[in-house]
Formats: sequence, C-alpha cells, structure tokens
Amino acid sequence: MRMRNHCRQAAAIAVRGGAVCLVLARGKKGWVIPKGGIEAGESAEETALREAWEEAGLYGVIRPAPVGTYHYRKAGRRYHVTVFVMEVLTVKDDFPECRHRVRRWYRLARAVRTVRRPGLRRLLRHAIVGRAARVAV
Repeated sequence: MRMRNHCRQAAAIAVRGGAVCLVLARGKKGWVIPKGGIEAGESAEETALREAWEEAGLYGVIRPAPVGTYHYRKAGRRYHVTVFVMEVLTVKDDFPECRHRVRRWYRLARAVRTVRRPGLRRLLRHAIVGRAARVAV
C-alpha cells in the first residue's frame, strides 16, 4: 500500500517485563523490530501483530495508539512505518521465519543503543519513557 509515494508499513515494539525483542534484519544488516507492509484490508495494528508473529514468534496485545512513526529509504524506495507497542503474552520457537531470523531480547536501554536507524531509536526511547511512567503509577 502506498501513501504519498511512500510504502506504508507497521511495526511492533514487543515488550515483556523489562525487555524488548529485536530481530536480525534480513541480510544480517542490524537489529530491528518486526515490521512489514500493510496489506489490503488490514489495519496497521493488525499488520504489527502479524509481523510480530511471522518474524519473531510473538503473540500479544497492541496498545491502542501508535507510539509514533519513522521513515527510511531502501533500494530507492521510501518507507513510512507506524510503530505500536505490543505487550507480549506468548513466545513460540516455531514461527514462519524462524529459519531466517534471529530473535534476541534486550533490556530497553540496550535496545536503543543496538538499533541503527535514528527514527527507530527515537521511538524506542519514547516507548521506554512511556513504560516507566505506567510502571510508576
């Protein structure tokens, strides 16, 4: 799906306890969060849930509002990614991309240092602040 010459995607910052799940990008070009294209008839929230399952073997609950968006370029195309926080309820070892992906859990602050894309780092920081505020209440 395209949006003003952008490919629209959705992603999930999957959190469990004090950790976030990152997956190794295809081509082993760094750690990312599960994300993918929004398919016809699918909401951004549904895409985020589907990608968390397909890329990381995670089931959970998406928070109702996105934490934000970021943009990136790849192979001459621009991508617009809407990012949600997902509270992980179940972790499975057998999932659609388990033979192509490495899944790793990081403490939230370490996850921020691990990802390369500045926009994604910003959103991870935002998710950490929001999570800390909810835990303190």
